[in-house]
Amino acid sequence: MVNANDLRKVTADDPMLKGHKRVITDFSFSPFNDNLLATASEGSTNPIFNQIDSNIHLWEIPEEGLTQSITQPDATLSGSLNVKLCLLD
Repeated sequence: MVNANDLRKVTADDPMLKGHKRVITDFSFSPFNDNLLATASEGSTNPIFNQIDSNIHLWEIPEEGLTQSITQPDATLSGSLNVKLCLLD
């Protein structure tokens, strides 16, 4: 993660959350835990039910911020999810 006031370009060497295979479509920080982040992305299309499967990853961001990339989320929800991200602790 990059400080919002840091206007430089992000490089491949910067620490990142690397858990989604597709574009992230939504994200939300918990209003009760500043270190808990949920990210959502589209998964695959289910032609039988004309639905798009989604993947939601939950990440516990270290108190000191990211010092290295994280490739495994703390939890994953997947399937035919049609939800608005709102985290409760």
